[in-house]
Amino acid sequence: MFEKTINYPCAIADDTDEGRNAALRWLIDHMEDSEKITLWVPLKQTLRANSFLIRLSNDRKIRIRIREPLRYVRGSLGPVLAMYVSPDRLAYVANANGIKALAVVRGSYELETWARETHSEKLGGGSVVMRSEEGGSAEGELSHEIVMVLERLTRGLNQNNVLTCRGEEKSLAVFHLLQLHDKGVFFPVQQMVEWCAAHGWGAKRPAELGKLANRINRGIRPQMMPTYKQRFDEISALGSM
Repeated sequence: MFEKTINYPCAIADDTDEGRNAALRWLIDHMEDSEKITLWVPLKQTLRANSFLIRLSNDRKIRIRIREPLRYVRGSLGPVLAMYVSPDRLAYVANANGIKALAVVRGSYELETWARETHSEKLGGGSVVMRSEEGGSAEGELSHEIVMVLERLTRGLNQNNVLTCRGEEKSLAVFHLLQLHDKGVFFPVQQMVEWCAAHGWGAKRPAELGKLANRINRGIRPQMMPTYKQRFDEISALGSM
C-alpha cells in the first residue's frame, strides 16, 4: 500500500563526456525557464570528480543535494540529475514529490533492471552491458515468481514502516521470501532492489528488503510474527504431503 507511481520521464547515461552532456541536454529540454535542475550526488567530494561536475557545482541554476533522500526537499524539484547512484540509493532519488524528469548517470552499477522497469531512454550512444552481480554472465530479467512476490509486497507493505524490526511488514516480506527460498530460488538482490525503487517504494525500503533477501540467500531464516509463522508452517506441511 501507499505505492508511489513514477509518472515522470526517465533517462540513463554512461559516465562519459558524451553521456554526461547528453543527460544535461535532455534535462534542459524538460525544463521550464523558471526552474532549476536538481543535482544529486552520493558524497560531497563527488562534486570534484570531473570537470563536468565542477562546472555544475558552480552554476547558480543548479540546486545541489548530497546523499539525503530528495523527499526531504520542500517544493518542486523540477528536472533531476542523479550522479553515480547505487541501487540502494535509487529510491532516495525517485521517491520524491515534484520531480519533472530524472536522468541517471551510471557509475559502478549498470542499473539495467531500473532502466527496464522505468522505460528509461538511453542517452549518449553505446549499449547497456548486461552483467551479473558476480561480474559474470547476464542475469537477464527477474523471474516471474520473484516479480509476483515483489508485486504482492508493493501492494501489501506500508511504506511508512521499516522492514528491520519484527512486525507486520517484516513478517509479510519474510513469509513470501522464505516460500520462494524453500522452492530453491536464489535471490538476485541488486535486481530486486532496483525493481522496488522503480515501483515507488519508500526511500529506505528497497535496501531493507535487499538485506532480508541477502540473509535468506545465506541460509538465515529471519523470524516472523507468530500468526505468520503458523500460516507458513501450515503451507509448508501441505506442500510436503
